[in-house]
Amino acid sequence: MGVELSLSGVKVTGKLDMNGLGVGRALVMDDKAEFTDVVLVAAHVGGSLLLSGVKVTGKLDMNRLRTDQSLYVRDKAEFVDIELAGAHIGGELDLSGVKVTGRLDMNGLQVGQSVHMSDKADFADVELTAAHVGGQLVTTGSRVTGKLDCHELEVGQQVFLDGGAMFSGSIDCRLAKIKSDLNLTGSQFEKDVDLSGAEIGGRLLVKSAQWSDGVTLVLRDAKVGIIPALADAWAPKLDLNGFTYRSVGAVVQFLDWFARLDRYTPQPYDQLASVVQGQGDGGLATRIRYSSRERERSEAPRGTWAWLTALKWVIGYGYYPQLAIYWAIGLVIMGAIVLRVSGEGPRNGMPFGLAYSFDTLLPIIKLRDRHYQIDLKTWARYYFYGHKIMGFVLASFLIAGLSGLTK
Repeated sequence: MGVELSLSGVKVTGKLDMNGLGVGRALVMDDKAEFTDVVLVAAHVGGSLLLSGVKVTGKLDMNRLRTDQSLYVRDKAEFVDIELAGAHIGGELDLSGVKVTGRLDMNGLQVGQSVHMSDKADFADVELTAAHVGGQLVTTGSRVTGKLDCHELEVGQQVFLDGGAMFSGSIDCRLAKIKSDLNLTGSQFEKDVDLSGAEIGGRLLVKSAQWSDGVTLVLRDAKVGIIPALADAWAPKLDLNGFTYRSVGAVVQFLDWFARLDRYTPQPYDQLASVVQGQGDGGLATRIRYSSRERERSEAPRGTWAWLTALKWVIGYGYYPQLAIYWAIGLVIMGAIVLRVSGEGPRNGMPFGLAYSFDTLLPIIKLRDRHYQIDLKTWARYYFYGHKIMGFVLASFLIAGLSGLTK
């Protein structure tokens, strides 16, 4: 059919079968038209398809539909089920303000421009598996009461799940590819949001997002361009194992961010520290790496906990080896006190004993041969046995820390 086909204002109580229909220009079904079942499988519309303000009480089957221009389904149109699997829309797909009480099947959908599902649209289950959207995907201010399945979705620009949108079901966007930003700002999420393996070229925005108790944002093996801030409203639980990003903004509240992990894994800490180091803040990167060992120690079994505790207090896990200097100073002073209290210092011509204590503490330094010829007689002898052992231990920890073996 080479002209426009208009079904505006009509009422069809039975099945309207337009399977394989060809229309050269536009197909218009608006002005409060009512239908039971509509079949447009493999139909081809040379212009745009307009379904504004209609009501379909059964199924609207548009699987493998092809429109050279746009598909407009808006103005409070009402449907039970819409099927658009494998459809090709040359322009944009506009579902703004519609209500779909059943399933919206857009698996494998191809849209040349943007998809709009905004303006307080109301959906149950939405399926976008392996769909391709050339422009934006927008659900701003809408509601999805069922599951949003966007597994392997590809979007050429931004994805807006923002502006007070409500998602009562889970969101599965595993392996999705979004060229620009993913915006979750100000929306409400009642179930888990799974972005495992997703690739987001721009920013991941979660400012003012609201999450129900126990909800997890899964970013396992995902890749993001920019995280604007760790102080934003992140989900109560995070899965960050394998999560990578190129840049990060405000990092001050990194401890709160990592506290949302169910269990300790080193990769999220290493990733953040590496990015911060690359941005020129080596001191903050060190604090992040130190906090990683602290989290590891808090969850470690007893034997590992004891070892990590020793590393912490002696050399700061290797990130603060200067702590060993304070230990050395303290032990030297303690040794001098022991010599004086025991009387071994004055008896051996050492009124202060600092040089002797220092010489016997550090095995790599030798000040005087005479210090190694002194034979202590009292209980001080046994203290200095331990004193020498502590010196070897301290030197070993310090060397290990400086060489990076404890990090």
